[in-house]
Amino acid sequence: MAPSLLDTDLYKWTMMYAVWEKHPDDAVSYRFINRRAEDRFNLRFLTNLRSGIETLGAVSLTHGEIEWLRSLGLFGEPFLDYLADFRLDPSNVRTHLSSDGHLQLEITGLWHETILWEVPLMALICDCYYSCVDTEWECDLTGVRHDAHSKGAALAQAGCPFIEFGTRRRRAKEVQASVLKGFLDLPEKYRGCFRGTSNTFFARKFGIPAIGTMAHEWIMGYAGLAGVQG
Repeated sequence: MAPSLLDTDLYKWTMMYAVWEKHPDDAVSYRFINRRAEDRFNLRFLTNLRSGIETLGAVSLTHGEIEWLRSLGLFGEPFLDYLADFRLDPSNVRTHLSSDGHLQLEITGLWHETILWEVPLMALICDCYYSCVDTEWECDLTGVRHDAHSKGAALAQAGCPFIEFGTRRRRAKEVQASVLKGFLDLPEKYRGCFRGTSNTFFARKFGIPAIGTMAHEWIMGYAGLAGVQG
């Protein structure tokens, strides 16, 4: 699948809109922290990661994608006009490996210009890790779709509504697509339990609701701007 700026979570768009309106001149810094400290990365991983970052910097929203965002009724026309010419800037991202193989990654720049880096970068890191470091696995998309269908059916039979939020930790974009197809395979009587996805690319692709409000980034950003009150 071709890269798309829509391949991110809905709450990144809504937060970007708010930041663009309220804090257009505020700068931020993001730093990657790997929660599995035992992981080690290699030069092939770093090369692929940097290549992917450059690729993301060449991507812009298509007219159809802008129209889809407009159809959500969440964004003002000036912001949509801004998005029509928006590009991620790879110079905002610095990456290297430490001497012991840990990934060092930092993003700096204006908040509204860098806010969309997080989710695609997390997905790209996972993709590169599973293609360059942990390669002992097979991409059985049919099996993935079957497993997702089984898990979705179990949730639906228990009367448990659910939403797909897997973008930033997916093994590959095609794997996430297969998971969603498995959920969409549910019988009509259960289909209402699958409420949608946080991923705006797949929401548009499959014609399902895009779900999301805000992330902890919003609270952390305001804590940084205004201070934490005791």
